[in-house]
Amino acid sequence: MKPVALRAKDLTVLCGAFRRFPAASALVVVLGLLVSLHVSGVSRVLDRSLFDGLQHLQADPDGWADGFVLVLVDETSLKEMSDPALTTRPVRWPWPRDFFAALLVALEKGGAKQILADLTFTERSEDEWQDFILASYAAACPAVVLAEQESVSQILWPPDFQNAHPALNLSRRISVARHQPDSDGVLRGYDADRSLAAGGVPSPHPEVFLLRWPSNLSALAKKYPRRVLSAAAWVKSGQEIMKQAAQLLGDNVADPEALAAILPRIPAPAGLDLVKGKTVFVGVNAAAAFDVKATPLSAVEPGVMYHLAAWSNAQKHNGIRPSGIPVLALALLLGSLFLFFGVNEKVRIGTLIGFGLVLLLAVGGLAWALFQNNIWLPPSDLALGILLGVGTAAVNNWREEIQRKRQVKAFFGSYVSPKVLDNLLANPEAVKLGGERRELTIYFSDLAGFTDLSEGLDPAELLEVVNTYLEEMSPFIIENHGYLDKYIGDAIMGVFGSPEVIQDHAAAACKAALESRDHLRGLSARMMDQRGVALHARIGINTGDIIVGNVGSRKKRNYTVVGDAVNLASRLEGANKEFGTTIMLGEDTAAQLDDRFALRPIELLAVKGKKKPVQTYELYGWAERLSDRQRSLLDHFRRGYAAYQARDFSAAQQEFEIACRIDPDDKLSWQYSDRCSHFHDDPPPADWDGVFRMTKK
Repeated sequence: MKPVALRAKDLTVLCGAFRRFPAASALVVVLGLLVSLHVSGVSRVLDRSLFDGLQHLQADPDGWADGFVLVLVDETSLKEMSDPALTTRPVRWPWPRDFFAALLVALEKGGAKQILADLTFTERSEDEWQDFILASYAAACPAVVLAEQESVSQILWPPDFQNAHPALNLSRRISVARHQPDSDGVLRGYDADRSLAAGGVPSPHPEVFLLRWPSNLSALAKKYPRRVLSAAAWVKSGQEIMKQAAQLLGDNVADPEALAAILPRIPAPAGLDLVKGKTVFVGVNAAAAFDVKATPLSAVEPGVMYHLAAWSNAQKHNGIRPSGIPVLALALLLGSLFLFFGVNEKVRIGTLIGFGLVLLLAVGGLAWALFQNNIWLPPSDLALGILLGVGTAAVNNWREEIQRKRQVKAFFGSYVSPKVLDNLLANPEAVKLGGERRELTIYFSDLAGFTDLSEGLDPAELLEVVNTYLEEMSPFIIENHGYLDKYIGDAIMGVFGSPEVIQDHAAAACKAALESRDHLRGLSARMMDQRGVALHARIGINTGDIIVGNVGSRKKRNYTVVGDAVNLASRLEGANKEFGTTIMLGEDTAAQLDDRFALRPIELLAVKGKKKPVQTYELYGWAERLSDRQRSLLDHFRRGYAAYQARDFSAAQQEFEIACRIDPDDKLSWQYSDRCSHFHDDPPPADWDGVFRMTKK
């Protein structure tokens, strides 16, 4: 074979090809630059700088919510407590833990509404008695909420301590004091889940949000000195209270219940009323403590300010939420539009530049307006998309404006046939497949935690586990006269009542679900022994009028079902995750069941895509197989649910709390207990309909 030589004529043809498609080349450059700037973090750095700038513009100490006091172990406190002339027992940092006990006791006696301590005790003292004293006094003060780290639990109230003192409700008085800075070290976002801020207000935010910072500590203390207090005086007052408690209790001074009973009888020293009725945040602001964080307003702030800002945002409902707008996609679209408008011979490049400047101002104004309304729209990608689109269009248009237009049209015209498009639009029902409407019961099941499962196994092992699961779960549908419609990955869809007609299709589906659930326990144990993985599944069952028949094309058809009732069954399967249940039923299914099945109401639920709410139920088990403990739990839960729907939240909470004590792992009871607590303090509006609206599938 002869070697191929690149001739001058070939180079000319190649260069001509590039000249014929300058717009496409420019588009690749613009989109590539935008994606590169986004991925490299340039736009993120610009957005953060703008976000911090907006924080400075709106900063005002008057922006803090009312009703809080900040008590700090500051340099003044350390100096005073280490000076023999100022205290009977001088110590240096870190303080012994009875000092912190004294601080918390004084705040409790001062009438604090809540005491949120940003103090993480994760290591034991050399003197274990110090740990006992702090644990007992903190437990005896019902307003105290302790903090622990995300990955390291606090050591004061371990599980055995909590179980020994159930009346003190200690498990719900532990929060996570996490600090989650951005990559530049600045604290902007806050995760409210089990957070310290959430300990001070019921459900401040359901997810991660961006903080609005009213001011830094210095500005707050300068304008409102009575809101920022030094801890030393409180420690001294607390020590006096602890001395009296020790005299009264003797050896029982480390018994939380005994302390809780005796503390209200001890007179409070004078001068503690600054915290009466307030939410108190306790933190450290001293160089020796190394609790220094960076915020948009200051590079050096005590960590407790992070939680205080989140609490204030929750109280004032002015935490900043991401807009949810796909900014990068919109930026790519804007860049593309400006580029292609720029190649249009009917659009002057000066007009395009003017319009781009106006749009840049509009983007900036929109970002500011949304920020004022507690929404954050990162504008950098949009601005870069406009600038790159306009700039590239200007350069490209300056070179070959008219020719570029023809080349772009020719390029895109080769991809789509107008005749094909016209035919599809003119004949949307070219293929018609028949069916019939019948009342059926639909069964959906899906493996829970499939993502975690897939990450822990190689592909071959994963397929073997999934195939084993499908093989062992499928017979329960078939044996109960159901139709195995399809597998969707690790999910199973079954139909009861067609093609085989059965009168009790709802009961048959529920029987299959219970048998499947019970069998899965043994299968999960086997998989744990063989593969080191546990299997859990969720099931959704719904009954309704459904279209059933052959669906598909002439080349491939499938006998299946379609309709809203099918979609609802799928939604119910996914909704189990929200409530911690395993088998969720629609109201039409529950209505057809007899007393063989033990049910409890879950929620009056409005799923995504449906306006009309549906009463949902959990298929708890076979009624005759329930233990006395399970029957008691169901009875208390049902009474609590009835009171909840009747807006008697106090009575409802009592019933749900009993259910929680019967089964501490019952997530549904805990959810309703928390919800009743919230509604007791902040009742719903008069037109509240008791409906829970799901915002995701």
